[in-house]
Amino acid sequence: MVMAGSYLLKENAVKMVTKLKKMGYTQAEVTVFQASEYHSVIAARFSTESKAKASAADLKRKGVDSFVKSK
Repeated sequence: MVMAGSYLLKENAVKMVTKLKKMGYTQAEVTVFQASEYHSVIAARFSTESKAKASAADLKRKGVDSFVKSK
């Protein structure tokens, strides 16, 4: 999955999801991982790491800091 930030305040995570959706990342979502108090933004999920890396690189070119997180 491509992560696009972690926020203490849910409202900030929701703002990022809105921004991502406007950029075409229609499946962007907020999640709270187990044992975490942060609201993490998942920009997209992919079946291969190479597709996720390509998406993260695209986001970075568009000014959104992101990284690939594997399960």
